[in-house]
Amino acid sequence: MGTKTSKTMYELAKAKAFEQGILNYRDGDLGVTYVGYLLPRKSVVKLFKLEGFNKDKTIERYIRDWADLGLVKLVGPHVFFYPSSNDGERYDDLVLDRQDALGNVDTKDNQYLIGASA
Repeated sequence: MGTKTSKTMYELAKAKAFEQGILNYRDGDLGVTYVGYLLPRKSVVKLFKLEGFNKDKTIERYIRDWADLGLVKLVGPHVFFYPSSNDGERYDDLVLDRQDALGNVDTKDNQYLIGASA
């Protein structure tokens, strides 16, 4: 196993998701579009592997722990990272995007993943 902790890996993955900006994922089965900072699960796994984690069970446990702690939301094949008010501009960008969407009939029902209660 790698020498990095769950918290360190979470911060690395979250930073990578933030680098990509706000993205959408349309869940066709539920008819819902999720909006937020996401990484495909396979990208999160790849990041773990690059950091020296070799056991898939350990990687999956870390990701599940993040979800159980309300740090991420697992949606389809993606991991959405919740920005906090401490994330400054990233948080503000998502809030502003949501406010803009409320005025658009095509996007007003999108689910914005700003916090665990979203």
